[in-house]
Amino acid sequence: MLKLYDVIRKVFVGGLMGIGIGYIITVCFSIKFGIFLPAPKSLVDDVGTLNASIMLLVYSTLIGASFKASEFIWHIRTLNLMFKSLLYYMINLIIMIFASCKMHWINMSLSELISFVLVFSVIFMSIWIINYIKIKKNIEKLNKNIRNS
Repeated sequence: MLKLYDVIRKVFVGGLMGIGIGYIITVCFSIKFGIFLPAPKSLVDDVGTLNASIMLLVYSTLIGASFKASEFIWHIRTLNLMFKSLLYYMINLIIMIFASCKMHWINMSLSELISFVLVFSVIFMSIWIINYIKIKKNIEKLNKNIRNS
């Protein structure tokens, strides 16, 4: 049974991880373009540097917290793996699309939305497959140890 403290702690840590990752990505893009901007220039031009920085903080926190909070889906024993995976994918895709549009990471065009979903899906599936293989190997190793004892 999950305790409220565990849920809050995990979501809080996820939010902090989101902030860290968001900031690292911002610094990498700033290095590439030779000027520090907390968000794409179009957003900075629209809302100003300070508000863009606050938006980066809020949406990075939201993304990190969403990924961590949705990990609890894996603990639901009544759902099969495919449904859990689809639910986890959909929750985080929706949050990512929302944040990406608000932060001007993608424009509100159909072609950019499709490209974003494809890239997100490829990354998601790659991570999912790697994790699946690692878990399967661990289970096989545990079963082998049980048989040998």
